[in-house]
Amino acid sequence: MIAFTLGKRSIYESNEHVPSLKLKGGSVWRTIEDALKYKGDNGLDDFGVYAVEIDDKNDVSYDEEDGFGTLLKDGRLVPGWKGA
Repeated sequence: MIAFTLGKRSIYESNEHVPSLKLKGGSVWRTIEDALKYKGDNGLDDFGVYAVEIDDKNDVSYDEEDGFGTLLKDGRLVPGWKGA
């Protein structure tokens, strides 16, 4: 499954060491719309939204009240996917 995460644009879109994983403990959203809403509501203008591959049932603990999940293990960022 593809989920969406936030990352600092200066790191995720650099020409140097671009991360290939979103690390355990990172936040993920089920839809890009939810991630973009969170980003906008919290004034995170220097962050982008990136796709991450996860097993929704085993890799994430969702808090339905907060609207996002926490990675229980590292998730692979989708290569070449530019942040929204």
